[in-house]
Amino acid sequence: METSDGDAHGRLLQKRAKLQGTKRSKTCDLKSLSGGERSYVTTALVMALWEVMDQPFIMMDEFDVFMDALNRKCLDTGLRHNN
Repeated sequence: METSDGDAHGRLLQKRAKLQGTKRSKTCDLKSLSGGERSYVTTALVMALWEVMDQPFIMMDEFDVFMDALNRKCLDTGLRHNN
């Protein structure tokens, strides 16, 4: 994942993703993804951060609102496996 939003110091964070198993074979800007795909990529990023940062507890609320059933099930399995 890459990123591109400016901050107060003029630094950029450009968000790009490559989704495996989809028609998109290239890396694309998150703005071009559907709401469910964006939710999936963002949740995957948060889960990756959990792997390297100790947390006293983990809580997510309504992160899957825009996801289809297949992506929701995939993330549910990942969340259960990692915790």
